[in-house]
Amino acid sequence: MIPLLVLLVTLLACSPRPPQPVIPQVQPRRVVLLSLDGLAALRHEHMLASQGYAEREGLASFAREGFSVRRAIPPNPTLTAVGHATIATGRLPQEHGIVANRFRPVGGGLGATVSGFDAPWEAKPLWAAARAQGKKVGVVTFPGCDGTDPQRQADFFMVYVNQPAAPARTVVLEHHAPEESLATPALKVLFHTGRKPREVAFAWRPSAANPDAVEFQLEDGSWKVVSVGRWFPLTVRQPHPDGGTQTLGAWCLLKSLKREPFRALLYQGAFYGVEAQPRSFRELVEREAGFWPGPPDDRALAAGLQGKEGLTLEEYGQQLERFSQFFTAVTVAALRSLEFDLLLAYQPVVDEAQHALLFADPRQPGYSEGLAATSEKFLAWTYQVADRAVANLTRQLDLTKDALLVVSDHGIHPVWVQANLHALLEREGLCRTARLEGRVVLAPDCRLWAVQGGGVAHLYLNLTASDPTGLTGQVSRERLLLRATEALSRLEADGQPAIEAVAPREQAAPWGLAHPASGDLVVFPTPGVALGGQLESPLWVPPPYQGMHGYLNHHRSMAGVFLARGAGVPRKHLEQASLTQVAPLVAQLLGLTW
Repeated sequence: MIPLLVLLVTLLACSPRPPQPVIPQVQPRRVVLLSLDGLAALRHEHMLASQGYAEREGLASFAREGFSVRRAIPPNPTLTAVGHATIATGRLPQEHGIVANRFRPVGGGLGATVSGFDAPWEAKPLWAAARAQGKKVGVVTFPGCDGTDPQRQADFFMVYVNQPAAPARTVVLEHHAPEESLATPALKVLFHTGRKPREVAFAWRPSAANPDAVEFQLEDGSWKVVSVGRWFPLTVRQPHPDGGTQTLGAWCLLKSLKREPFRALLYQGAFYGVEAQPRSFRELVEREAGFWPGPPDDRALAAGLQGKEGLTLEEYGQQLERFSQFFTAVTVAALRSLEFDLLLAYQPVVDEAQHALLFADPRQPGYSEGLAATSEKFLAWTYQVADRAVANLTRQLDLTKDALLVVSDHGIHPVWVQANLHALLEREGLCRTARLEGRVVLAPDCRLWAVQGGGVAHLYLNLTASDPTGLTGQVSRERLLLRATEALSRLEADGQPAIEAVAPREQAAPWGLAHPASGDLVVFPTPGVALGGQLESPLWVPPPYQGMHGYLNHHRSMAGVFLARGAGVPRKHLEQASLTQVAPLVAQLLGLTW
């Protein structure tokens, strides 16, 4: 057995106490489960204590009138794909098979990885179980329901769109002709939605009526006057593979304008379209909620905070609120127009903001007391956005007949440094890189390699039959894992251990990670230290984000929320419960065999 040089007392501490069962009182007509990605128990508790939530029917209502858990314990690692697989199946990663946001698939070779959002689940999710028992189910971007196989489908569902048809950018609009001229310039956008890119031109002109405005020509031929500081949509229609037509749209912002010579600065948002099935649901979404607006632009915010061309914090907040309102509008449209027994909905805006803006540790690059205060105020406002979303959904339900559950998949922790374990393994002689067609890749004789992300890393041995090092014997495996464990135990950040815990796969059951897809070594860094980087990145770099999760779930900062109200839901308050209890409660409310 490999002696672990990193303290592993956390192995037992990470397993929450068995939760008390929650027994529904009656069976509701409909059940709605809303996941608020990243809504942290610590900040939620602070918002409750400080009366920071303004909506009577929002997040504060559950403590008054329903079921609430002070600390909802997510699975390890505390990542989005992992947490949602557990919420939807009631199982730990060693049962459902999603062991990180990215990991090596079972049987995968050197360097092979799969997204935890795309990999098949090995446990049945709520939507599949409910449909198999005659229930009708809808899903609004809840991770795991993407239509790629029968178990990943619902009666109607919308998927999360990650790839824009055209990326966001900042564009300078210049007009050299006299304003009386008939010459009309155009904003040209290159779309990548088919086999070949296509260019779409949006005509524009200086406004003759308003010196601080530009006019853009819309699809119907009309002209829209856009003033400085105003957001506006640009859209284009195109055929959709389902036989209908689809709106691609971007929310744009006229940042500044001067007249002589004419020069305007335009933030052109990314162009997205809604993806949903069946066609009737996609068309309902477009009618009621519009095109997919895309997430807030973290890169533009980072540029703006550095004094470069980008977005201000206020403008970023406007994007964030619009994104939340879109998800709410889609969910409300389903509530009003479609029949279902179970609806699983999702909103990511809290998580988006915390990754970008959680300045709370003086060691963070760019930290200042002023920035920390601004961050605190903004993140509190973000929780109020989530509060409004919950209140808007509550008002669409009859809680004497319906049940509403609100959960989150994890909390958040400020990050001040990032370690690249590829560099550590190379330094220790455990892995080597090579160049292939101008790219840095793992060399064929690399013996141990890492798939890392945020608060966790999986280290995999190269044990394929063609491995030139011949690492097929158990003795060789144990020696290599011991070398890696010793190197990890020596790794320090700011004079403190950078790694909290390490365990081989076969000892990872107390973490819920004893699955063949887990690494030969599973590594959890100390909170505040993130793991990531490219093969060629140095060992230590400033982190590309301010907040992160994935750390061991015994840390209070990683706890989420688990709340419920409505028909069949008992009034009960627990200090702690596992997110594995969400699916059984939903199943009981629906009368499912689970």
